[in-house]
Amino acid sequence: MQFEREHGYFTASIYIGYGIYMAIFFPIFVVLMIIESSIYGWIAFFVAMALFIPFIFRYSRGLWLYIDEWLNPRDKEQKSSRYH
Repeated sequence: MQFEREHGYFTASIYIGYGIYMAIFFPIFVVLMIIESSIYGWIAFFVAMALFIPFIFRYSRGLWLYIDEWLNPRDKEQKSSRYH
């Protein structure tokens, strides 16, 4: 029998991903607003945002797994039984 994570387990990773996303792109957005960038600068900004979404999503899920294990660690018996 194989146990999997329950449905909705990775919902918290959405919040982590949003935090990472904002930490990366909000300062760039502010700089573009201050320097009054041309339309090409804004197009490049939005294209970069769209290209980074899959990477940020993937790493936020992995980060959520680490945070969950850190906050609620499994005991040694659960860890060893998974590989046998």
